[in-house]
Amino acid sequence: MARFVTITPNTAIDTVIDLQAFRPGEVVEANSVLRVPAGKGINVARALSSLGEGVLAMGFVGEESITRFQKLDTGSLRTEFTSVPGGVRKNISIWDQSQEQTTHIKTPGFTVDGQYINEFLSAFRSVVSPNDLVILSGSLPPGAAPSFYKQLIELGHRSDARMMLDTSGDALKTGVRACPEVIAPNLEEFQGLIGLSVAEYGKLPERMKEVAGDGIGIVAVTLGEEGALLYSSAEDECYRGTFQLQESEVIRNEVGCGDAFLAGYAISYMLGSSPEKGLRLAMACAVANLFTSAPGKLNQRAVNKLTERIAVHRI
Repeated sequence: MARFVTITPNTAIDTVIDLQAFRPGEVVEANSVLRVPAGKGINVARALSSLGEGVLAMGFVGEESITRFQKLDTGSLRTEFTSVPGGVRKNISIWDQSQEQTTHIKTPGFTVDGQYINEFLSAFRSVVSPNDLVILSGSLPPGAAPSFYKQLIELGHRSDARMMLDTSGDALKTGVRACPEVIAPNLEEFQGLIGLSVAEYGKLPERMKEVAGDGIGIVAVTLGEEGALLYSSAEDECYRGTFQLQESEVIRNEVGCGDAFLAGYAISYMLGSSPEKGLRLAMACAVANLFTSAPGKLNQRAVNKLTERIAVHRI
């Protein structure tokens, strides 16, 4: 039976701190502090699970933190991590309510070598099945070559699985050469992929089509507050999705919105929905994430209501 598989090579523990106002150099009392196992693929898996989808989460985890990550294995979310020496990254996200702004502080984590990469590849080959939808997310840890995602995409295709990619830099440039079915970078990541300058913003649809022309079915680019763009090779159409917050709606969290977007689109893609419908659900999930306490911890009813408020049109 087809299922979702998420891959998080560079896992982390995220500490999310909610402040009334962030004032550097002063002692500030937090409204709340939340610590969760994370990394982009973990956030995607959490979002899929919260929406009732079965998902297998894979990736590397530092042995000092493996127990915490294994506790994710409940209900519809299963785990199969490759343990490596050391600890995972410990990242801090500070949400400033007064400015509606998040500050991210990232720390280094474990390093992988050939032994653990081979161990992971063996596990990957053993679990991926035809028609699985495999979601490759986030940065690569030290020791993993930029071609790591490309290798996984090629292995997945040999098993007749479908592949989605959300990463940046050389890992993205190399990964697209293996033609994943879907790529979903943010604007900055896409600009890095094709060398698009800020002045050429209006050329995004044209450049998305060029990238898709290499054998990629869907190219989605998330634009933060400005919504998202999605180009479909099958339809040769580009869509723009937008959303307007209401004054009464209070943002609680900006971390993981892109991951929630990816989870929403993955569900629509698995169902064979139209690109327009897929973009609408993906954006509803991304917006719903703004109101959550933890990245990817979505509420199905909230997503359903938000879906009705997403505006999608051809461009």
